[in-house]
Amino acid sequence: MKRFSVILLVSILLLSNISNASTNEGPSISILQDRYSISGKVGVGSLDVPGICSGFKIQLFNGDEVSSAVTGADGSFKLNDIPKNPNSYILRVTKDGFLDRELTIYDFNKDIDLSGAVFNMMAGDIPVDGVKDGIINMIDVFQIAKCFDTKSGDLLYNKSADFNCDNTINMNDLIIIALNFNAIKGDYLPNKATTGSLDYFYRDANSSARRESSAETSSVTDVTSKSAVFNGSANIHYGSCIAYSAYYETENPSVFYIGDSLIISDSMGHDCPIKFSMKINGLKKNTNYTCMFFIVGNGWQSSDGYKSIEITTLDK
Repeated sequence: MKRFSVILLVSILLLSNISNASTNEGPSISILQDRYSISGKVGVGSLDVPGICSGFKIQLFNGDEVSSAVTGADGSFKLNDIPKNPNSYILRVTKDGFLDRELTIYDFNKDIDLSGAVFNMMAGDIPVDGVKDGIINMIDVFQIAKCFDTKSGDLLYNKSADFNCDNTINMNDLIIIALNFNAIKGDYLPNKATTGSLDYFYRDANSSARRESSAETSSVTDVTSKSAVFNGSANIHYGSCIAYSAYYETENPSVFYIGDSLIISDSMGHDCPIKFSMKINGLKKNTNYTCMFFIVGNGWQSSDGYKSIEITTLDK
């Protein structure tokens, strides 16, 4: 009898474990279904050298690192198995000799392709004792001076200073620093993106004093192969708010890129449109884009959230 009781107890425990495992299986599958990918491409502007876009480290952060990858020879990358995030992720692009770049991705809830805005990286931030200072300045020029006129294999050769990958530190590398001199991470645009819609940015603020604003007109001028100038006007009826430029690749509307911004105000309270212009950077050549601006501000409620217009960038 005692032996039978022991067997019965063991059987109950085993069945309980099996039941728990079955119960836990559902949520695990559900979590896996809410995971997506991020793909994109890194470029280096005018430095058209085979393989120069390889070796960039791509990291995704939500406090801690969530995912990482390294770019291939053509600069492409893909991050897989990423949980959806109603708040934001930080996508960071780094490589020795290049100024770090970050893109904040809001409300991540689907597979997205970031190749609509090539991540053109600026060369010139050379690490000192393994640490970069986040600005291209005279410290980097001094690093070039230390290894100037050396080639791969020489004792003083510094690979991080060989920006054009020709295995020689020379005037070409110094010219690259001069082109990007004084640049900081905040100079990269776009630096924000959102999946789905712009509601994340101009949703109603928690304020009892709500004033109306409206986007009035828009146009795009000075279109090149990688940039354009967005011209707009807005009624804000009194006070000030922020106008943001935004755009998406017309054939790839899954992600909005948020570009430059500026403060516009009507301190006199006159009910008339305020005109402004913003440059849109980071575009790809020979590509169709839908460009727009939208206005946000504490206490503002937009009665006409944004104005959009379509453009095609130049081939060269």
